[in-house]
Amino acid sequence: MSAYSAFLERVAMPAVGWAVGMPVARYVRELEASQWWSPEEIRALQWRKFKRLLDHAYRRVPYYRRRMDEAGVTPDDIRTWEDLARVPISTKEDLRAAFPHGTVAAGVDRRSLLVSASSGSTGEPFRYYLTRDEKARRWAIIFRYWAWAGLRPGVPYANLTRSVPGAFHQGGWLTRLEQRLVRVLELPALDFSEENAGEYLARVRRFRPQVMRGYASSLYYLATHLRERGETLPLRAVLTLGETLYPHHREAIEDAFACTVYDAYGAEAMEVAAQCGRHPGYHINAESILVEVVDAEGNPLPPGKRGQLVLTNLENYAMPFIRYNIQDVGVLSEERCPCGRGLPLLGAIEGRLSDVIITSAGKVLASPFFGMLMMHAEVKQYQFVQERPDRIVLRVVPNDRYSAEEEARILREVQRYAGPGVEVAVERVEEIPLTRGGKRRWFISCLPSEEVAKALGAGTSPIPQPPSFSTSGERKRGKG
Repeated sequence: MSAYSAFLERVAMPAVGWAVGMPVARYVRELEASQWWSPEEIRALQWRKFKRLLDHAYRRVPYYRRRMDEAGVTPDDIRTWEDLARVPISTKEDLRAAFPHGTVAAGVDRRSLLVSASSGSTGEPFRYYLTRDEKARRWAIIFRYWAWAGLRPGVPYANLTRSVPGAFHQGGWLTRLEQRLVRVLELPALDFSEENAGEYLARVRRFRPQVMRGYASSLYYLATHLRERGETLPLRAVLTLGETLYPHHREAIEDAFACTVYDAYGAEAMEVAAQCGRHPGYHINAESILVEVVDAEGNPLPPGKRGQLVLTNLENYAMPFIRYNIQDVGVLSEERCPCGRGLPLLGAIEGRLSDVIITSAGKVLASPFFGMLMMHAEVKQYQFVQERPDRIVLRVVPNDRYSAEEEARILREVQRYAGPGVEVAVERVEEIPLTRGGKRRWFISCLPSEEVAKALGAGTSPIPQPPSFSTSGERKRGKG
């Protein structure tokens, strides 16, 4: 650990935490210990926290009181894990409609809360509240995830997203001071394009970070820019988030930056799961987050079965998220990671329901599959759009090597896996636009989400998973 990292961890972080009511350093110490608990100990902790949160929400949050009364269930009725399915599932639309009076706990002064927002895939803002203590716990989870990549606070990094992760302060001189203390270079993802990729890289080289953090698609295009010029930019690690990380993303990023990619998965008010260096799955931050995989009727599915991800934030009491359907598709794993941590694993995160293609014959093709299909295509960007069950449109931004023969090859491959009865068309476009949140949508399904969820059923995942990646330091390592 460098002297500066030691200063941040032992002096600056505790002092700032005390001053602003966010004891991050204490929570980091707790998480560094609890990750080594046995799975049984962690599961018992989750149950205690869930029961306490459910009782609080029923007594003090009007929205949850109403939903549970409508379902004819009280917290006392939830006695075992098998009873979990009796608690109603909530969606973003449910919480948005009840916000803020129905979703914020009674007796909480909203003026004392921190407000945050996410745009999601549609760009429609979704606002939520959390306390400073709850935000401190999120920071602690982020720092633990960084430690899995062999990093400590104070390591200079470039941030290619919308904002600094979970910043203590939003705007003004305090934010600028915080950015200087944590040594971050802000690179707005919303402004990133093929035209200014060279400018972004020049800024990165001047800053000399040891780590890059950002949306998978943005880092992929930055890596592609480097590879096309026969260049590399060695780093200690790359941290991806905010989008599905496909195998060809990982391959290009690791090659261009000469380091391991560590992917993380999150949602509103939650740092859900992240990869360590020993397993292709994702360690669930189970001390704070309860993850379920459910079928179309909301019934929990066992490990190995693909379904919708339902999340409970076990720490958020100001505005609880209980059995929150994030509209993502995933698979729980029953494996134990060889790293020795007792945290449960998400075996796969297959994107949003809107990223899943359902053919007219009922065949399920999740987005990672098509991502692998396009790994070696001569295109700069692509986007699959399912207009109808029997029609898929592939929009491509060609590169200089794209040809009629290449287009015919792509069509054959997509058609072969889509199966008969599905029309596949290719449209050449100049650009795949970013969402309002600065992300790229690789897949768009125009089918109703209920239809997609029903088609998913309870089948096991046939999607080839990304290859496992090496532990920190085993891959070619840059000096930063």
